[in-house]
Amino acid sequence: PFFMFQVTLSYLKSDSEISLMPLVFVSNEQVSTIQDLSPTNVIAKITNEKDDVLGFLVEGYVLKNFRKALLKHLVDIGDSKKAGIFEWKGENLSKYINDEIIERTTLFQQRNQTMVFEGGVVLRFLNNVEKGILPEVELADLFKKQNTSNETTPALLGELKIKIERDDVRTAILAHQYVSNKRNMFDFTTDELMAFYENILLAEGEMKDINDRDESVEVVKKLSVNYLQMMEFLGKRLGELHVAVGNEHNSTPAFRPETVNELGRRSYYQTMRESIMRSFGIIEDKLNLIYADSSDSRFNFFDLKKKVIEQLNELLKMEMGWKKIRVHGNFELRSILFTGRDFVFIGFGGSSIHRLSTRKIKKHPYFDLATLINSLQKANEHCRKNKSIAVKEADRIEKWMTLWLLECASSLLSGYNSAVETSHSIPNTQNAGHSKLLFLFFVERILDTLTKELMEQESLYACSTIAMLNKMLKEESHGPF
Repeated sequence: PFFMFQVTLSYLKSDSEISLMPLVFVSNEQVSTIQDLSPTNVIAKITNEKDDVLGFLVEGYVLKNFRKALLKHLVDIGDSKKAGIFEWKGENLSKYINDEIIERTTLFQQRNQTMVFEGGVVLRFLNNVEKGILPEVELADLFKKQNTSNETTPALLGELKIKIERDDVRTAILAHQYVSNKRNMFDFTTDELMAFYENILLAEGEMKDINDRDESVEVVKKLSVNYLQMMEFLGKRLGELHVAVGNEHNSTPAFRPETVNELGRRSYYQTMRESIMRSFGIIEDKLNLIYADSSDSRFNFFDLKKKVIEQLNELLKMEMGWKKIRVHGNFELRSILFTGRDFVFIGFGGSSIHRLSTRKIKKHPYFDLATLINSLQKANEHCRKNKSIAVKEADRIEKWMTLWLLECASSLLSGYNSAVETSHSIPNTQNAGHSKLLFLFFVERILDTLTKELMEQESLYACSTIAMLNKMLKEESHGPF
């Protein structure tokens, strides 16, 4: 048996949060394995008056028997639509589940409280059970109204709702159809990068005389031709999603584009400037501690800071209108599944750790593009830190890292522009002003990432990231920005 505990967190200056926690009682013998694998999921120890240990309460997510029991329970609820305080809204899961799938080994992804039943369904517990319609549900309703089949997001099968009070019913679990895929794009990209770097190092002797940038770019294109084609197709798919959710004829207010007036534009820039300057302040303080004896690193940083401020000031003077739309919100490589022939985007609306009001904020469509390009840079740094490339080798390929990122961004934007060229709501990045705006979105994202890294630990590659941004600014006429 398992129990569903409702946990309410009350705050003095904001709305309360409600979470659901499935708890299962396990014996002393069972808990040792759980403590070894995932100790944070052991919630409490149960004792009697003599302090004898009777057992433990653990989060049900980590137990295979719980996952199987929950799935069977959802199928049963689907038949009657209601069971006590729970209500099922959507398709009957029995269409997608059979005994083989239920018995099959299931996977629990703790970072987003997701249960994956391969070949059947994906169940996601919400971190915060809020009032309102979830972004994933709104997106499914939008495509239904448009009478279009959308292959870039998983099909929504239904939602398990829980009655908090008499007239207060909220979504606790989302069910999507399982999408057969090879892997997420972050893992695919790091493998691609390792192959690229190994080829660069092997051919270094032949390429030592290549100083011309155009020749270097041709090397990158030759070694990464298949991946660059994938990036172009991925950009096209993202553009198609933006066109669909940003269609000016959408009858759903939640997806109707909003025109940004002059006051809104200046407010947007001011918010971006404050974010960038805040990151610069933290990075400067950290670099002064980490690289106190290195005048070169500080010079590179101050050079970058000066150039970015110039870009911000120049952009403020440009007359350029745009519209805000609903965006994916967390369009990183890990949110993209590669099926072998196409891409599927998961997690529309951003992370569920954020409040619904935050997940539904309309933004410039370039927010997703900048997030993805920043994620490509994260994959770059991940290979430098966690793979088999030695530090001395990383220094030798630093030039190629920047070129690879720029070519990926160029391919991505080429595909994106081809998909949005007839849209009245989505700007084309080939416009000079919009191109600069995209670069500043990217700078904001990458500085935010670097700031978080420096706050948590000393970043070994802080200066290489700064050098990469400096190169982009020096060669902006060559790159996608």
